[in-house]
Amino acid sequence: PFRWLAWTLGRHMAEARGPVSEYDRALALRVGRAVRSAAVHTPWRSVCLPQAVTAMWLLRRRCVPATLYLGVAQRGRNREGLVAHAWVRCGDLVLTGAAGHRRYTIVSTFS
Repeated sequence: PFRWLAWTLGRHMAEARGPVSEYDRALALRVGRAVRSAAVHTPWRSVCLPQAVTAMWLLRRRCVPATLYLGVAQRGRNREGLVAHAWVRCGDLVLTGAAGHRRYTIVSTFS
């Protein structure tokens, strides 16, 4: 269950603030690239949530400030229900889940 790993992601409903050093920015870019690249090669479907959790674990291990966002949006005009999305931001960079993340309403954060 998600509650078992939620505590490993950082403080709930908190966001990383402040400027990010150039070193941390470069490291975060490498982590984001590595996670997205690895997701293509897993034998399972690595969608946004596993990518975001992995990126957060790697960034926290390296003491790089980042925020994991969980969001929801309506499925579409003709379909009922909600669709969920997860993404990770470090400074002004969205490292995982960047595609379409602005259309989601943020319901939870971890930092």
